[in-house]
Amino acid sequence: MKDWEIRGQEIREEIRGQTNPKGRLAEAYTCTACPGTKITDLGFSYSERGEVKNVYESTLHSSGYFSVAATYWEHGALKTLSGLAGVPTLNYGAGGSGLDGEGRLTQVTASSGQSPLVKGVTYTNSGTTQPIGSLTQVTLGSDDNDTFSYDPQTGRMVWYKFNIGGTPQTVEGDLTWNANGSLIHQLLPHLPALSIQKHSDFPVAVTNPSLSDLPNPQPQCCPWLLSARIAEGRDRNPRHTARTPLAHPIGVVQIAHH
Repeated sequence: MKDWEIRGQEIREEIRGQTNPKGRLAEAYTCTACPGTKITDLGFSYSERGEVKNVYESTLHSSGYFSVAATYWEHGALKTLSGLAGVPTLNYGAGGSGLDGEGRLTQVTASSGQSPLVKGVTYTNSGTTQPIGSLTQVTLGSDDNDTFSYDPQTGRMVWYKFNIGGTPQTVEGDLTWNANGSLIHQLLPHLPALSIQKHSDFPVAVTNPSLSDLPNPQPQCCPWLLSARIAEGRDRNPRHTARTPLAHPIGVVQIAHH
């Protein structure tokens, strides 16, 4: 157990193996009456540069602490991630062969199971149609691939396309943005076409003179009359608050469909 006093705040190193917490968030926990017996507990370790190196978690049913560990490349990019339950160690950059000349990731591999998870990433290095440095394509180990396009002036994504499976199934979308950077809407104009149902009796719009040339979507109709009372003024008797005042019947055209 180690204690540090920093600007009047006590930070405790309570989890074995926790490193470099001084001056950083070291722990967050819940309890019924704090300080007291902890219900859930999170602890954080850091590298010398301040990157989150380990996250420890304890819950009511964990029987101890889970630990997820990360390492980083010299330029700060994530290098490995391990300790996730049921997930092998993930290698970002494939041990070095999956980094390009600028240190950007081009491959992600796994210590077991399917590998690589990502076998190719394309970035924009020249030209004016896409922002320099933008990620324009990702090819997964399954050969599925994703393509992206951006506004060269703002750098915001304006289009994407996902190709899934050997056929493949394709999903595309267009993005529209406000000037302040918030998303206006997303369009999906390129969804696979649905097959047309044969021998369908679609309704045909018929102009009805009784409706002032408004099209009626039902091909067969006939008008009939109902009587309704329309109020013309206010009832001057204050005791008659619930009755329709000064009304007379008029005809109302209704349309009956067959």
